[in-house]
Amino acid sequence: MEIKKYQLVVVTPVLPTKKLEKVKAAVKEALVKEGAKVKEIESWGIKDFAYPIEKFKKGAYWIYHFQSPSFQSNKFNVFLNRQKEVIRYLLLKEEA
Repeated sequence: MEIKKYQLVVVTPVLPTKKLEKVKAAVKEALVKEGAKVKEIESWGIKDFAYPIEKFKKGAYWIYHFQSPSFQSNKFNVFLNRQKEVIRYLLLKEEA
């Protein structure tokens, strides 16, 4: 079975460091639960939004690089949609 590579971009509001780490760990744990192997979590830091999102003007950006032979994005999307600390996300499949 071919292992596919993915990137997940997660945007959260600016939160205290402990809460950001908790969100980051929860997303990683959910990825592992779905059978993914997380290679790297990259922080893009805090950036200004072009327009307010849910009344927030800034957000923290995280990029998760992971691999999985059979990633089920539907279940994972439900998980991310239920996280009130995650205001936007984007799941990308890397080209081979």
